[in-house]
Amino acid sequence: MAEGLGYKDAVKGALLTDVDHNGPAALAGLGRGVLVTKLEDQAVTGADQLKEKLASASLDKGVMLQVRTPRGGVTYVLLKSESQQ
Repeated sequence: MAEGLGYKDAVKGALLTDVDHNGPAALAGLGRGVLVTKLEDQAVTGADQLKEKLASASLDKGVMLQVRTPRGGVTYVLLKSESQQ
């Protein structure tokens, strides 16, 4: 799927395919097709790992994500709970 969006097959991470429009990811500007490559300076290798790490993270304090776009842009996003926005 990532290749179909323009990512090279050597890129590792968790591809966002469904984002709740009212959730923290959407509020942080993340959407379908964005690739999460790091969470708090730790490499993300897949969706299951990202879900596990987010489940144990404190979204009240905020979690820093490194994300990539299909065009190759890399940026950092602070993901916080909706009540902390």
